[in-house]
Amino acid sequence: NITWTVDQISTGDEVLDAEISALLPQDAGVDAYFDGFEVWKSSSKTSGYKQVRDTTKLTYKNTSGLKKGNRYYYKVRAYKLIGEEKIYTGWSNITYKKAK
Repeated sequence: NITWTVDQISTGDEVLDAEISALLPQDAGVDAYFDGFEVWKSSSKTSGYKQVRDTTKLTYKNTSGLKKGNRYYYKVRAYKLIGEEKIYTGWSNITYKKAK
């Protein structure tokens, strides 16, 4: 499973991040503000990322298209819908998982 938190996703703008945090109820997660999250995957840390999921959840379980022993790298970005337009945050830190 790949999971992420509000600390790992930011807009890159400290003021906007503070405003977003202030909007969230104390017991709410990051999903209380954002409309969705895009999960991207690659077999290389530096290039070749492709979107594998658009989700409203804070977790993603990748179970298909994996080769045992290979490393797969993931990054996530959140978005807020303004009308029909997606306004994106910056990317999360890249993480990897090794297929078992």
